[in-house]
Amino acid sequence: MKKIFVLLLVLGITGITSAIDNLWTPVGGSADWTADENWSLGHVPYAGETEADVLNEQAKITCAAGDGPDIGTGDVVTAYRVFVGATGNGELTIDGGSLSTLGYMTAAYNATDVAVINMISGSVTIGLNNSNNGHFYMGRNGTTTLNMSGGTIDISRNLNVAQYASAVSTINLSGGTLTANNLVKTGTASINISGSGKLVLLGDDTAVVETWILNGWLNDGEDVFYDYDITTPGATTVYVPEPATICLLTIGAFGLIRRKR
Repeated sequence: MKKIFVLLLVLGITGITSAIDNLWTPVGGSADWTADENWSLGHVPYAGETEADVLNEQAKITCAAGDGPDIGTGDVVTAYRVFVGATGNGELTIDGGSLSTLGYMTAAYNATDVAVINMISGSVTIGLNNSNNGHFYMGRNGTTTLNMSGGTIDISRNLNVAQYASAVSTINLSGGTLTANNLVKTGTASINISGSGKLVLLGDDTAVVETWILNGWLNDGEDVFYDYDITTPGATTVYVPEPATICLLTIGAFGLIRRKR
């Protein structure tokens, strides 16, 4: 009985301090995330109910351009963490399905890695149950591009664009809604908002948005609209309205526009 108890204790500690790697290894050119044979452990990544669950698995995606997994219509997938470009280049496409992580999501882990994430439609939730570890490190050390034309990405903690100094990260937000608790950067970062794309930051982050605009990190410092507690209750929303509505917005709302200095 004592040996069994010790074994369970060790497994519990292991679950707290580490997770199991499940590597993307597609068979026959398949791009289906939900195909068991496309993963090194012989099954799709698994996320336990708690961050200490010993069965938590990290989905690690390393592949050539165009060979990454697709999460399509009707697909509902989870992972403890997701790495896009874990030990080399990586790519991920979400178009109609949903991806949820218990912990964080990261891209371009090493300085030489190049990662591309295509968010076309569907949903991504990073940090289920408002996890303290629910950050999106959008470019850890390498080069990352997020092309978002629709759907929703909800980040329970920080949207960290270019986590470290060597990172170069670009977000092209032409549609959909990208929501985070905070917006931070260290390396070279660029966010380009157009069309119906919206960036939503929980709380009053107007000072943060102003800093990004004045430094040319957001829409290259050009005119952009943002408001607090108007478009999204309790949040700061950044967007580029349709030309037909610009005049209406500027009447009595001049404070929403910031121009390049």
